[in-house]
Amino acid sequence: MIYYTGDIHGQKYEIERFCKRFKPTRDDTIVILGDVGANYSQDERDTELKEALGKLKPTILCIHGNHEIRPWNIPTYKTKVWNGGTVWYEEAYPSLLFAKDGEIYDIDGIRHIAIGGAYSVDKFYRLAHGYGWWADEQPSEEIKRYVEQQIKDKPIDVILSHTCPFRYEPVEVFLPGIDQSTVDTSTEEWLDAIEASVDYLAWFCGHWHINKRIDKMHFLFHQFESSESIQEIAMARRLSNDEIGVAIGNFNTLTTFAVRYALGRNTLAPSAMKRIIAESLDGLHKQTKYGILRDIEDYIDQNEQVPDLETWNRIMEMLREDAASST
Repeated sequence: MIYYTGDIHGQKYEIERFCKRFKPTRDDTIVILGDVGANYSQDERDTELKEALGKLKPTILCIHGNHEIRPWNIPTYKTKVWNGGTVWYEEAYPSLLFAKDGEIYDIDGIRHIAIGGAYSVDKFYRLAHGYGWWADEQPSEEIKRYVEQQIKDKPIDVILSHTCPFRYEPVEVFLPGIDQSTVDTSTEEWLDAIEASVDYLAWFCGHWHINKRIDKMHFLFHQFESSESIQEIAMARRLSNDEIGVAIGNFNTLTTFAVRYALGRNTLAPSAMKRIIAESLDGLHKQTKYGILRDIEDYIDQNEQVPDLETWNRIMEMLREDAASST
């Protein structure tokens, strides 16, 4: 399973609490959507956070934020291939990974592309007070070209970014006192074009310190979301036409056998069978509907006593009406 969450800014406690409560395993992955704070001060504070995250069972994949040093600027980082894409890591913390922008990671059958970075609206305050600020906080032109090439050549299920496309900016959390005309929105405007070019299932971002959902855009801060529903859709849309045909055929066959099994048995109540068929009508072939009708009619004709006959009659009526409406 994959779990997504927003900025942690050097604080380990939310993730530790999550792991203690939900007990993810070494097969799971937690994605932090930027501003992790593990490459910020380059002193014992970074070390403490890395040690804490490294002790957790799941792999931690970090997207680059705007308030941290890029790993390639730190000599202790190396690269390796992980789930099909390049990541940065340190030998002392092998399960703490930092995504390379534009790389695609196939995690649990879901193809993710990483697009980190953003503009710091508090840039001048940070410079004036000696806080960390780095000139390469936003994606470079080289990174943008690489991302554009990747999405042109490869299908994407999930986009992992720090900030969001411009059209989704949550204006309700703009910092007071910031003249918005001075804010560099070039990254967000570029992400608008990326969003228009990708047929994605979900987009996760941090940066804005808000938990919010707009269509397929997920803003996360102190919350976690899992990949469970995304994984099912991602797997389904990768089926070939032949595989889809087989799946539909198997579905029709299984539904038919379920009805035959339910007839005359107490183990699968007619009311449950009615619900199953009602929820399955859109996926059943017309001939399957008529076949199920014949099975029920034959059983009723051959048996003097039929448990819950009224429900079976309603099932037959439902099948006749649906089959007739599809002609």
